[in-house]
Amino acid sequence: AATSGKYYDRRMVVRRTWAREAKDNKMKVIFVIGLPKNSNDQKRLQAEAEKYSDLLQFNFIDDYYNLTLKAIAELKWINKHCGASR
Repeated sequence: AATSGKYYDRRMVVRRTWAREAKDNKMKVIFVIGLPKNSNDQKRLQAEAEKYSDLLQFNFIDDYYNLTLKAIAELKWINKHCGASR
């Protein structure tokens, strides 16, 4: 499950460690995800997003076979929303 198990745990470790330092240096850490296969996981992801405000979710299933879609979507989002950081 996307919001339970290893992926949630990994995001929490990042939030507790180097993301905190990044924030202290006025940098934002964002986790890029797709849609989970399970609607219950989506509810948990929405709650996590509301709590931490650090999830960027795209409208395709988060799956190994969609990693190229994820990378392209992330780059397009950065190009559109992060112009001031260039």
